[in-house]
Amino acid sequence: MALLSVRVSFIFCSLFVFVAAAEESGNSVRLVPKVTSVFPIFLGAGPELIFNERYQIGINYGVTPQPYYSTIGQVAASVGGNPSYKDVIQASFQNNALWRIGFQYNFNTPRSGWCSGISVSRLTSTGKAGIDEVLRAATGNDFTQLKNLLTAAGRSTDVNLEGSLVIGEVSGGYSWGFMENASITLTGGVAKVVKTDIRLKTGLPNFEATNLGNSLMRSSEDELESIVNKYGLFPVVGVGAGYYF
Repeated sequence: MALLSVRVSFIFCSLFVFVAAAEESGNSVRLVPKVTSVFPIFLGAGPELIFNERYQIGINYGVTPQPYYSTIGQVAASVGGNPSYKDVIQASFQNNALWRIGFQYNFNTPRSGWCSGISVSRLTSTGKAGIDEVLRAATGNDFTQLKNLLTAAGRSTDVNLEGSLVIGEVSGGYSWGFMENASITLTGGVAKVVKTDIRLKTGLPNFEATNLGNSLMRSSEDELESIVNKYGLFPVVGVGAGYYF
C-alpha cells in the first residue's frame, strides 16, 4: 500500500509539473479527471492531459470486476472449445489491480467529435486454482501426488496463483459535450492479452524443490500462460466521463 501511494503521488506530481511547463511554453494543455469503464477489461479513474485539443494521454488505476473477467472466460471457453478455460481466466484475474495508460487522438475537439486511441494495461492478481477443476482439466498434467500430499497435510487442494498480464487495446469512438464543461465518450474496439506471467505456489516447499514438483509446476505455468495468451482476444466497449476545468 505504501508503494502504491508513492507511485500515485509521483504520477500526479509529474503531471502537475508537465502541465505547468507546457502552459508556460504557450501550448494549449488541460488536465482532466476522468472516470472510465472499458468492458470487459477495466473500471477505474485517473487524470488525462489534452494537448492542443487533439492529443490526449491518460493514466488510470482501477480493477477488472468479476462480471468483466467472467465474460472474458466465457469467450475463451467458447473459442477454445474447453469449459475449463473459463476457470483458468477467472483464476488469473482474481483479486486484481490494474494500471492503464492510453493515448487518444481527437479529430475535432475532446468534448465533441470522433476519436481513436490505443492503450496498454498491466494487471496483477492473486487467487486460487483448484487442482482438479482448473489445473488438471486445463493442462492434462497428473497432479495425483501433489493432491495426495495436500490432503495428507490437511490442506486445501487449491493452489495459490499469482498472475501478471499485459493487455493491448485499439479503439475508436465519439464524444458528446454536455453541461458546460463535461463530456461523455463512447468507444468500441478490440483487446488482446499480449503477455502473461503466472506463478503457482503449493505451500509445500519440499515438494516444489523435487525434480517432479519443479517440473510439474513449471510445465503447468507454461500451459496456463499459453491458454491465457492464445484465447485472451475479445471485443471491448467503453464509456468515459470527464470534467474540463
